Amino acid sequence: LSQHAGYYCNVCDCILRDSQSYLDHINGKWHNRALGMTMRVEKSTVDQVRNKLDEVKQKREQIDEDEFLPDGIDRRILEAQAREEKEKEDKRSRKQEKKAKDRAQDVDLEEGADAEMMAAMGFGGFGTAKK
Repeated sequence: LSQHAGYYCNVCDCILRDSQSYLDHINGKWHNRALGMTMRVEKSTVDQVRNKLDEVKQKREQIDEDEFLPDGIDRRILEAQAREEKEKEDKRSRKQEKKAKDRAQDVDLEEGADAEMMAAMGFGGFGTAKK
């Protein structure tokens, strides 16, 4: 048997040529009988169906909002959004600090520059109207 090509079913001890025939065999009558399964379906009463529907309805109502998706993915999404918002805020504050530092340096340059020399060269400043 090991030298033949195809799929092997160890329950029925048979070889099947391709995947489609293997799937047909797995779902078929002979394989399921070999496993000890019956192909008969148990009939349900109206009361059993109503009870099952009530159970499913109660289970659906008991689902927590945080655990709506598997593994609490909603919670992780909210944490990631909060982290991104914090990073944006940090970046914004660093940018504002840098601007304030640059402004302070510009003011120091303007105050330290020789006003007469600047006038002789033909400009009174570096073109900024802000003071």
